[in-house]
Amino acid sequence: MSAILLDTQIFVWAARGDKRLPESIHRMMSREEHVWVLHQASIWEMQIKHDLGKLPLPEPPRLLIPRCVAAMGLSKSPISDDAIYMLGQLPSVHRDPFDRLLVAEAIVQGWPVATVDSVMKRYPIRIV
Repeated sequence: MSAILLDTQIFVWAARGDKRLPESIHRMMSREEHVWVLHQASIWEMQIKHDLGKLPLPEPPRLLIPRCVAAMGLSKSPISDDAIYMLGQLPSVHRDPFDRLLVAEAIVQGWPVATVDSVMKRYPIRIV
């Protein structure tokens, strides 16, 4: 089975059952041929955005995110040292530090990324 890294927005949409989740990703997530990965940077991003009032959630992220991860059958990935060092080699295409870290981890791990962020397409990664 191959792993696919979830962009934070894709995770949020999938967890909420949001209609903005692309149908192609929704179909892929319903099949068992891939391991879907939620990165620690996404958890960090969601906590920060929730604290700032930019990500309203029905309960605190520390309760909601683990429950969604389990319900969705996701794997989790920590921030690797290699991804941190890869940040220094990335072109300054994306200003969002969380997205840059997701890109760096995708490069290091060889994972494609499930995203709708068109800026990520400018990096040397596969987009789902």
